[in-house]
Amino acid sequence: MSNMADSTISDADKIRQKRLAKLGGLPTNSNATPSQPTPAAEPVAPQPPQESQKSPPPTEASGNPFAQLGMKEQEPERKPTQIKIRPRPVSPAQKRPGDASRPRSKTRETESFEEWQDRNLRSIFRVTLNPEETRDSHGHSLMFLSSTRDDLGDGPLLLNTEILEGAITEAASHAPGNKPFEYLLTCFKRVSRGLRSGRFDGEVERKREMLREARRLCMSYCIFAVTMPDLFGENVPASNPLVDHLLQDPECDTGICTDFLDEANARIDEDDTIRDALVSAAEELSTRLAGVDLLGDYRQYVGGMRNLIRYKKFADAITQSPMWAPPDIEAVDIETKTLLGPFFRLSPMQLDVARSYFSAPKTRDRGYITNAQNACRITLRTHQDELHRITDQIVRSGAGPKERMLDWFALCVNKNHKKRAMRVDYKIVSSDGFMVNVTNALDQLCEPFMDAQFGKIERIDIDYLRRNPRVDISEETKINADQKTADDFFAVKAEGTSNFISEVFFLTVAAHHYGTEAAQERHSTLRKTVKRMEQDLEGFEKERQQYANDPRYVHTFALANGFWAAH
Repeated sequence: MSNMADSTISDADKIRQKRLAKLGGLPTNSNATPSQPTPAAEPVAPQPPQESQKSPPPTEASGNPFAQLGMKEQEPERKPTQIKIRPRPVSPAQKRPGDASRPRSKTRETESFEEWQDRNLRSIFRVTLNPEETRDSHGHSLMFLSSTRDDLGDGPLLLNTEILEGAITEAASHAPGNKPFEYLLTCFKRVSRGLRSGRFDGEVERKREMLREARRLCMSYCIFAVTMPDLFGENVPASNPLVDHLLQDPECDTGICTDFLDEANARIDEDDTIRDALVSAAEELSTRLAGVDLLGDYRQYVGGMRNLIRYKKFADAITQSPMWAPPDIEAVDIETKTLLGPFFRLSPMQLDVARSYFSAPKTRDRGYITNAQNACRITLRTHQDELHRITDQIVRSGAGPKERMLDWFALCVNKNHKKRAMRVDYKIVSSDGFMVNVTNALDQLCEPFMDAQFGKIERIDIDYLRRNPRVDISEETKINADQKTADDFFAVKAEGTSNFISEVFFLTVAAHHYGTEAAQERHSTLRKTVKRMEQDLEGFEKERQQYANDPRYVHTFALANGFWAAH
C-alpha cells in the first residue's frame, strides 16, 4: 500500500511540475517519463504566474533631485567626429565600341586672302557671280552681277576692291524696291559690324584695310544716292531719301545709325556733298513737321533733328541754311517756314489738340477736365525739355552756331511786336503756343546765371541796349522819357561787345513781354468775351418768342448757336 501511495504522489508531483512549468516557465525534466493520472489523484490549484519582465533599474534622475527639476549635469565635452574623404581611385578609361572607326574632325583648310575677300564682299553686298546661286547660307536673296562677271573675263571669279565700285553701281541699280540708298545703307551697316567684331586670322591689317575701303565706298555711294540719284536709274525719288531713314529707329536695319553719322562727320570737311545732303535733309525734316501737330507722331522728327545736331559740324552747317532765319519773313510764317519753327510750333494750344483733349467741355465732369489738363501739362513739359536740348546743343556747338541761335530768337521777338497792340490781328502774328515755347527755351538758357544767389547777375551789362542790341525797342512806348529824349540817349553808343549772358537775358525779357504776357492777356480777354456772349445768349433765349416768326432773327440765332457749337 505504501508503495502504491508513493507512486501516486510522485505522479501527481510530476503533473503539478509540468503545469507550473507551463505557467511560470520553470524548466522541466526531459528525462522524466510521464505517467498516466489516476482517478485518486487530487487536483492541484494553479498558482499565479510570475512576471516575465523585470522592472527597469532606477535611473539617475530618481537619485538626483536637480535632474527632476529639469537641470542636467554637464556632460563631458566630446571631440567632433572627423570625416575623412578619400578620393576614389581613377579607373582606367574604358574604350567605347566603335571609337576606333570614328573619324576625327577635319582641320579647316587655310583660306587665302583673295578667297576671304571674295567671301566677305559677297556677304556684305549680298551679290553673286554665279547665275545659279540665288540664296546664301542664311537664306538671303542674292543679286547676280552679270556685268561684273563679264569684266572679270577668264580670270578667277573672285570679287576684290579693284572692281568693287562697278559692282556697287550695278547692285544699287537693281536694289530691291528701287531704293538704292536703303540698300547701300544696309551694306554700310554690315561692313561696320564686321569691322567692330575684329575676328580675323592671318593677315589682320590687310583684311581690316579691305573692310575700311568697302566702308568708304559704301558711304560715298550713299551720298551719291542722295545728291545724284539718277546715277542708279531713271526712277529718281522726289524727296531726300535720307529723311525717311532719319525718322526710323537708329538700331533697326534701315535707320541712320551712329556709325553712319560718325563717318559723315569725319568726311564733311573734305566732301561738300555731305554737307549739302545733311542740310537738305534737315530742311525737309522741318518742312514735313510743319504739317504735324501734337496729336501726330512728332517725336520721330524731334529725334531725327537731335541726332543731327549732336555733331558740332552738322549744327554749324544746319544753322547756315537759308531756312534758318530769313530776314524778310513775316511773323505768321516763322513757325512754318524757318528751320526750327515747326518744332516750336507744337503745343496744346493748337486748335485741333485743344478740341481733342477738351471735347464737349460743357458736359464733361470736373475729374475728366482735370485729367486732360494734367495730360497736356506733362506732354508740353516733355516737349519743351526736348526743345531746350536742341537749342542748348546748338549754343554749345561753337561761336558761329551760338550767334545764329540768338539771331533766330531775336527774329521771333522782333517780328511779333504787334502781339501787344490794343487790338491784335492774330492772322498776322505768331501763335501763342509758339511764343510760349520760345519763352520757355530762353528761360532754361538763363538758369545757369539766374540762380537763387544771383551769383552771376553782375555779368548782365546795363549798357546792352546802347551797343547794337538784338532786341529792337525803337517802336516801344517809353514811360519816363519822350521819343526824342530816348533817341538822343541811344544815339550815344557804348564801347565793347555784349556777352552771351546779356544777350540771353534781354531776349528773355522781351520774350516774356511778347510771349507769356501776351498769351495771358489774350486768355483774360477771351474769358470776358465768353462771359459776355453767354449773357447775350441767355437774353436771346428769353426774347426768342418775340422773334420766332421773323426769318431774319431766326437766321441770326442759328448763327449764334453755330458759333457756340464750334467753340
